[in-house]
Amino acid sequence: MFIKKIFLILIFLIFVPIIVYSREFFIVKKVYDGDTILLNNGIRVRYLGLNSPEMAYKDKKKREPFAKEAKEFNKKLVEGKRVFLIFSKKRYDRYGRWLAYVFLESGKFINREIVQNGFAYCYFRTNNKRYDYSLLRAQRFAMSRRLGIWSENLKKSGLLIANTKTKVFHTQNCEYAKKIKKSYRKLYYTKWKAFWDGYAPHKACIK
Repeated sequence: MFIKKIFLILIFLIFVPIIVYSREFFIVKKVYDGDTILLNNGIRVRYLGLNSPEMAYKDKKKREPFAKEAKEFNKKLVEGKRVFLIFSKKRYDRYGRWLAYVFLESGKFINREIVQNGFAYCYFRTNNKRYDYSLLRAQRFAMSRRLGIWSENLKKSGLLIANTKTKVFHTQNCEYAKKIKKSYRKLYYTKWKAFWDGYAPHKACIK
């Protein structure tokens, strides 16, 4: 039994590095914000499983709180470095960006690092749940320590209606909330609790 365990460990040590380093690597040429980067192949990548505060652009309103800090944190993590990607079933978003989980050559999970340091909240997509639990744990870590975006008070919110299928929550007067089937409806009275359970705000009704 002992010899068998040693043999399995040796197999693991021999073949795991081959698996890791046989991935296609890219260089991060530019960081746009806390959740979007540009690769050396000219393709933009949108991090999966999270949403970071928006920077100010020509077609957007003023910069959101902690957007600059999130961008700078992301730059320190990945700019000029080699990364590999793990994709969802849906590879592209409507803007033509790759949707991916991003890892450094060392194996550090960038999406989780950004969430865990309070520079993004979890934003789960129904077609991929591979790292949902890992990211939610990271978010709860940041929330419990009031890091970054969680330093603001989110407890007084009024009635919120969450969709257990899409993992999004709405205000009670939101037109989209009214369309949620009863079997998918879940009520919250604070944004904090909704975030804690892994729900993300619907941008049409919650700022």
